[in-house]
Amino acid sequence: MIASSNRYVTSTGFVSLVGAGPGDPELLTVKAARRLTEADLVLFDGLVSRDVVALAKRAQRFSVSKRATRPSVSQETIHRLMIRGARRGKRVVRLKSGDPFVLG
Repeated sequence: MIASSNRYVTSTGFVSLVGAGPGDPELLTVKAARRLTEADLVLFDGLVSRDVVALAKRAQRFSVSKRATRPSVSQETIHRLMIRGARRGKRVVRLKSGDPFVLG
């Protein structure tokens, strides 16, 4: 919170849903690459290439992959992490493999 003449202004972050496409960082859209480089928190799937995740150099990065026979992060938990980060003023990226609107 920022105090400003007897009022408190909260900084609100935001959540971006970004698709990693086929996995080559050079094939990301300009906006997707920018969101990753500016991100404070990145929650990524296990199928996203390491090269794409590496674009988020300054961000906290967490794998939230769902794999058969392994413990996985529930969708509810992923939602809570995204909302909590945004409420704390963070720029959150939910990084999905491929096209997030087809595979999400």
